[in-house]
Amino acid sequence: MGTIGREFRLAPLAPYGAVAWLTADEIALLPDGSVSAAPSGSFSVFLFDLNTNKEDVWFATQNRQCRIVRFIAPKVVALGTMMYVEECRGDRPEMGLYRIQRHEDRGSQVYSDTIESGFAPIDFSLQPGESGRLVIGTIDYRLYDATSAPPKEVAGGTNEVLTRPSWSPSGLELAFWGGQSGGLPRAGAIRVLDPQYTNEREMLRDVGSVSSLSWSPKGDWLAFSGQYRSTSGVWAYNETAKRIVQIWSAESPFSWSPVDNSRLIVLRHEQNGPWTLVE
Repeated sequence: MGTIGREFRLAPLAPYGAVAWLTADEIALLPDGSVSAAPSGSFSVFLFDLNTNKEDVWFATQNRQCRIVRFIAPKVVALGTMMYVEECRGDRPEMGLYRIQRHEDRGSQVYSDTIESGFAPIDFSLQPGESGRLVIGTIDYRLYDATSAPPKEVAGGTNEVLTRPSWSPSGLELAFWGGQSGGLPRAGAIRVLDPQYTNEREMLRDVGSVSSLSWSPKGDWLAFSGQYRSTSGVWAYNETAKRIVQIWSAESPFSWSPVDNSRLIVLRHEQNGPWTLVE
């Protein structure tokens, strides 16, 4: 854990900003930041094959009268199946969750709400197993169970900010980042809830606000991109062994392999250069 394996240099088809390891050999790459809507109204998401180094367009989202589209927080919820947040800025700004499988060319909407509602998602996690509870992290930094309507708040006090929910592979623990509201950087901790949202504990202290949080396939490591003890990077923590490893020395998008517990991939950008994947 923490050793760089291979680097993959990507053709500059688009400025990538998010990555999801989709199958054993393929990763999905989502555009960085906001994409202005063209009259034709589609925005491409790409596939990269780790064996052949080949890039292909996977699918293109529909315009839906969006002036600006932004892709956020791709998550692999099953082998070859991804969910992601799509922000649509138009006459009725909204943020929606979409689910798509490898051989589909259009995602199906799972959940959406207007940005003004307070329930607009910027992150999410789908519980594995039959229960399949959908927890969303909202634009105002609260956590809600969105499985039923209206969404139910699952944690947090009035002066707290909560974000980056992540169900463990067993579905028995919901990890998230929590801290006090106020100026940045916010000192906080990674915390864990049980499936009933009644018992909460602190897993790891001294964690600054994080941009992503994800369990390894076996659930023994929890990786996050953010600050730990005021040092930025991509980190992985094993609670049983009380061991923390710095995977990368800068905050970067990352994704675990869905089939190999010891491998993750980090998406980084060289200054004035192409995008590179570091495994």
